Amino acid sequence: MTSRLILIGPLLLLVAVMCAAQQVKITYQPIKDVSPASGEEMYVAYCAACHGMDGKGAGPAASASKATPKDLTRLASSNGGKFPSLRVCYSILGDTRMARVHGNNDMPAWGSLFSSRYWWRTTAKAEAWMRAASLTDYVGSLQKK
Repeated sequence: MTSRLILIGPLLLLVAVMCAAQQVKITYQPIKDVSPASGEEMYVAYCAACHGMDGKGAGPAASASKATPKDLTRLASSNGGKFPSLRVCYSILGDTRMARVHGNNDMPAWGSLFSSRYWWRTTAKAEAWMRAASLTDYVGSLQKK
């Protein structure tokens, strides 16, 4: 019995080390330039890696997140049937004064990234809001009926 424990202990340790070595590594990429009017294009470029193309939270980078990405298709159903567009928009912008839809800080604050993309333009802040609004509208279209 003791000899089995001596053999099983190192084997379990080896399995644990191998599992830890296979964790997904996040690489940070420059923000992609997509149309601020297309919520779908922005979703694919900025959100689908974590939230998945279908919005259910199972994108290819989801396993690297500290918390499971939110299922974006259930935002309305978890809010009494009404899509919380203002909260989603503020969450995208990274405004911490609003209650976070995601519940964690793993999600990038896109507002500062959107604004910094064209910081020299006087319209940079307005464009960031336009991007957030277009993206919010697209996430709203993903809601389960």
